[in-house]
Amino acid sequence: MKQLLKNSNGSVLLIAVAIVMIFSILGLSLMTLSANGITKNKNRENIVQATDLADKGIEFAVSNLQKTLEDFINNNQVGKSEFAIFLDNTLKNPQLACSLSENTGFLIPTDNNNKTKVCIENVITQSTAEKDLYKRVVSFRSTGIVNGKEQVTRSEVILGTDAIPDQLRYTLSSNKGGSIYLYGGVDVKGDIKTSKDLIIHNQGYTLSGNYTNWHSSVYPRMKADSKSFTPKIILPESGNIFVNKNTSHLASESSVLNLNVYNNLSRYDSYSVDELLTNNRLRTILFDTKNVNIVKKSLVSDELKIKEKIENTYSSKSHKNSTISSINVSSNSHRNRVFNSKDDVILVSATKQQRECIRPGLLVCREYRYYTVLESGSLTIDGMSNLNLVGQYHINGNLSIDNSSLNSDAIIYVDGDVAINNSVLSGYESNGTLIIFATGRIRIINTSPYSDTPSKIKAFFYSHSTVNIFGAISNIEIIGGISGNNIVLSALRGKYTRGNLIDTVSAQSELYDHDNNPSTPEVPRKNSRFTIIYDQDLIEAYTSFKRDEEEEFITEINLPEIINRN
Repeated sequence: MKQLLKNSNGSVLLIAVAIVMIFSILGLSLMTLSANGITKNKNRENIVQATDLADKGIEFAVSNLQKTLEDFINNNQVGKSEFAIFLDNTLKNPQLACSLSENTGFLIPTDNNNKTKVCIENVITQSTAEKDLYKRVVSFRSTGIVNGKEQVTRSEVILGTDAIPDQLRYTLSSNKGGSIYLYGGVDVKGDIKTSKDLIIHNQGYTLSGNYTNWHSSVYPRMKADSKSFTPKIILPESGNIFVNKNTSHLASESSVLNLNVYNNLSRYDSYSVDELLTNNRLRTILFDTKNVNIVKKSLVSDELKIKEKIENTYSSKSHKNSTISSINVSSNSHRNRVFNSKDDVILVSATKQQRECIRPGLLVCREYRYYTVLESGSLTIDGMSNLNLVGQYHINGNLSIDNSSLNSDAIIYVDGDVAINNSVLSGYESNGTLIIFATGRIRIINTSPYSDTPSKIKAFFYSHSTVNIFGAISNIEIIGGISGNNIVLSALRGKYTRGNLIDTVSAQSELYDHDNNPSTPEVPRKNSRFTIIYDQDLIEAYTSFKRDEEEEFITEINLPEIINRN
């Protein structure tokens, strides 16, 4: 027995065989695990690729629909009702709806091993508010297939347009290649969009007849509106910001309004968009402005069809109109019309009968066609106190308001010029808004003159020409927006007395001492005599007026907005 135990030759062989078998099993296990890992990794890769393919499928479908809508409005003059019908017909097309058929949905090109199927599960209107009537919430389902692995992605995307003029989205905006000129201590709360250049100066001006009187002040100041973190200056690729270096050389009002900066470049420091994106100089030049965001963006020319709207109002039978050749409201002439409803539409225009021969004779015409043409009318308000102006006015001529105090809740289309002089502007009741669209120049001067308290008005002013508003002798605060081919604004800070006494530059420049008193915000001690603040409710105020859907055309499609993805 002892000899058997001491003989280890057989056990060594047995141990060796056992070790070989163990390592063989471990090797096979590792190979199996590696193969399974490779398979799982491949499956994961297929799933990731399938998910990516599904996401890209929705991007393709949204881009395809966006182009269809844009092509429709670019190639046609499309009214709002017509657009709504086209929108629904496009999005609710049975060929795009989700179904069991392989022949429905969007045709998306893919290779043989991969496949994407995108279809529309549902289309709804977000709300009955006017800004949502021409938009739809579209529910997409996209299936990505890679090597037999399927992944489904769903997204809800808002497509369409709010049918609101783009100008209503900015505090200041210039159109049709025009520029914005800010002279002196103008306060802007919100975003500036210029289709050409922005010109700023640290002097504001007043007028003596047509001659300009320049007063030293500070540069304009910007702040973000209540829903933004930073104020934005939006410029086109070729846009510049020009800073006047010295005393102004503009001696007359006409030279101010017809300024060509490019003819006087030596008088300005110039900053291109690319320079501004990397240069903090502008942020230090703008008076007490923090964190200005410069945005480089291609801009579409904006132009509302004001003249056509007035003509359509005359020919339209879809609502009750009152046509008056002219309205002259003064202390001596009480043709005062006050309306209690914003749905009232007043066409201010003279009419004239004309005739055209449709069957000429040898010596005389045998048959005439008679028709009516519009001639100029005007709305003039002079010397009125606390006049209420409520409703919709379509003026085939000029609008003039002089030496009056006006309480307004009105939308006014003017095929001519607008002049508001020596007047006080206020809203009618709590949310009264004055909205003016004009083909000619809008000029507002001496509003609440010499007052330490500003006239506060919810208003939006738009012009195919120039909007020119003074804030030196005047003291005005506009809650709303301004848009024009060119915008020229002038302001000082602090007081302006009847003896032409103004605060010094050091007084206008002074800030509250934030370091010594942290609870006090670091803001100017002197208020601007012209402040414009973007009104977040401006679009709602605009849409609160009843307007004929057939008379307003869709000119822009909103960018798609993803509101849900899973």
